[in-house]
Amino acid sequence: MINLVKEILKEKNAIEIEKKWINLDEVYILPQGIFGLVELRDTEELENKWESCALELATKVQGRLSDSFDYLRWDIYLILFVNSDTPTLVRKIIENDRRFFKKIVINNRESDTNRLPFVFDFSTPPNDSSLIIHQESMFLDSLKNILPHSVKKIFAEDFFENGPEYESIDIYKLLKNKKDAELK
Repeated sequence: MINLVKEILKEKNAIEIEKKWINLDEVYILPQGIFGLVELRDTEELENKWESCALELATKVQGRLSDSFDYLRWDIYLILFVNSDTPTLVRKIIENDRRFFKKIVINNRESDTNRLPFVFDFSTPPNDSSLIIHQESMFLDSLKNILPHSVKKIFAEDFFENGPEYESIDIYKLLKNKKDAELK
């Protein structure tokens, strides 16, 4: 898994910080953040070493960010790859530790890279438009439940019932037209 993550980072043109690390294997930097990578044998090594890895990343990288890179101080991630199954309790203890930066534990059975912060690309919309439509429908259902009756009367009932047929721009136009009509 660590090799897959390294490939993803290199595809995104991440810069590797060349340094003699004691506990860390590698550290990469992207405009979205700084990522410390560590590969560990098993859960025992994870439990014994994760705090040392975090401290090294905090002191050698986070603590030395210059003014031009200071914005990355809050976008640092320690990603711990474990070559065995990791008990949920151990994983939660480490991942819920909020000192310095976020920690992510990935065990050998995990193949989903969606937990990694640099995998998501929000600049392009998803190919599956049903995801967006579903979100619009959920939004309209929630909106209907919280609006007072006097406000709901402004909209026709089919406005809330036909949510899957609306896209964000359609909802915006409908609300704008209602507002413009009220102002006249």
